[in-house]
Amino acid sequence: MTIFDPLFLEFIELLNQNEAKYILIGGYAVILNGVNRTTGDMDVLIERSIKNAEKVLKAIDDFGLGSIGFTVEDLMEEKSVIQMGRVPYRIDILNSIPGVDFEEAYSKCDIYTEDGIDVKCIHINHLINNKLAVKRDKDLSDAKALKKILNRKK
Repeated sequence: MTIFDPLFLEFIELLNQNEAKYILIGGYAVILNGVNRTTGDMDVLIERSIKNAEKVLKAIDDFGLGSIGFTVEDLMEEKSVIQMGRVPYRIDILNSIPGVDFEEAYSKCDIYTEDGIDVKCIHINHLINNKLAVKRDKDLSDAKALKKILNRKK
């Protein structure tokens, strides 16, 4: 059983092929960590560096959306969020999130394999930190559910 739409998997595969540094975050990360819920988009956290921004732009171009015209500067802008598509097929690319340092999270990310494609996913502890830092009702609910899962693993 696959949880990802084929378009999302294709984009992740292109990030991998272009050796972009990214971590899956948001709703899909919550789902991969065992919470039964839905999501309206796929959120990807990227390393904020010129070299990585170039790799992400190459993946976007390979995905067929290069004509949107995103630039390295767009991806380097502090707290940048770019969106491609519409819910439920929207992809959000962020270069920072509250409560999480990219390098630390990247070094501890989990790898999930779906249809032969490796998906780098934020570790449950970093995901909880992010959800608590954001403080929206749905994020606090996610954090509570993730903590229950974490406690069952102990």
